[in-house]
Amino acid sequence: MARSKTFKMRLTEDEHDRFMQLAADHRISGADLVRAAVLGESDKLPSRDLLKDILRQLTGVATNLNQAQKSTNEAAKAGTLSADQAKAMYDAIAFGAKAWKTPRDQLLKFMKR
Repeated sequence: MARSKTFKMRLTEDEHDRFMQLAADHRISGADLVRAAVLGESDKLPSRDLLKDILRQLTGVATNLNQAQKSTNEAAKAGTLSADQAKAMYDAIAFGAKAWKTPRDQLLKFMKR
């Protein structure tokens, strides 16, 4: 259903800053934050802990891929890149894609509640 109505409210500068920070913490818009809180859908907001855990998982995957790519590039520049190293890089990318899927799916599942 299309949203056609608007709602306005007045906030102090401090309230506005806190409100916008809370929305940013949950990675949602201010409007979605108000809808969730007022309409009783706060269970649809990802908690800070969930977001921190997902960020930690994704950071780990990205770090591992970056390290694998760096070592592969160094071996290629030195002319010592072997078939085993190239396969290891391919395997790292495949593993990273699978590992990336887990936290992504966690977040998508939470958002579909």
